[in-house]
Amino acid sequence: MAAKRKSGADVPIDMKVSRYGWNDDLGQRGKYRSMHKDGLDIDKSYQRGASDGKIRFLAHYFSWLFFGTVIVSSREDGTLMVIDGWHRIQACRLRTDIDFVPCIVYEGLTVQEEAKIFERVNRARRQLRSVELFKALVTSDDPAAKDAQRILGSYGFRVSGEKDPKVVRAAMTVYDMAAKGTLENVLSFLVRAWPESELHNRSQSLSGADRFLKALQRAKKPIVAAPLIAKMGKKPLESIHKRGAAVRELLSTSYSEGIFRAMAEVYNARMVGDRRIKTNGTA
Repeated sequence: MAAKRKSGADVPIDMKVSRYGWNDDLGQRGKYRSMHKDGLDIDKSYQRGASDGKIRFLAHYFSWLFFGTVIVSSREDGTLMVIDGWHRIQACRLRTDIDFVPCIVYEGLTVQEEAKIFERVNRARRQLRSVELFKALVTSDDPAAKDAQRILGSYGFRVSGEKDPKVVRAAMTVYDMAAKGTLENVLSFLVRAWPESELHNRSQSLSGADRFLKALQRAKKPIVAAPLIAKMGKKPLESIHKRGAAVRELLSTSYSEGIFRAMAEVYNARMVGDRRIKTNGTA
């Protein structure tokens, strides 16, 4: 009978060090401390700039369940530098119900060692892909995610990473549209105007159509109405995509903006004055 193969946990660490090159210098173990949010700072020589959108998101949906601990370097001059967790600290500063935050504090680090920790932590951290994030939101009963899933299903679509005309990979695009209440109209418009197209699921189609319908609403034009559907459907969606790609190159803009402008061109054909929709200042 063959001997049972040892698992990695059974192999002595000195063998892993000598045979496989494992690191045997574990460094100092940080100390847990509760620290005031206003006493912390960052070293901009290695830290990245903070995202205002991410800070507001973290502050809005704050929960200690997801906070974890902040990595801090306590320097000889008394300054306390955040190595990892600056967005979380900034989010806490937007809230009056949070003063102290849980930290793991290291002492005696050089700036070079701080930067190395920052690089190593962020390199090891893998961001969730949009499809993975969407599925997690659905499972957590997030209202916008559940609504997006329901609307997509009613048109025969689903969120996945597969390549299929009935699969939407731009998961957070449809999530944002569901949260803003525009997804139903966007899908209805695309499917009714171009029923034979296989480009409904493209993020550029979705975002471009969303911008187009918003422009119609600003101009107080009816959206997803039969005359609009008939007029837009005369130009294949594939041709609109080609025109959108050309506009993107010409104006050095985004693909979705190019699609929006291409849709506006179709709508504005043979129209004059106030009957035309504007393509400037749209967001």
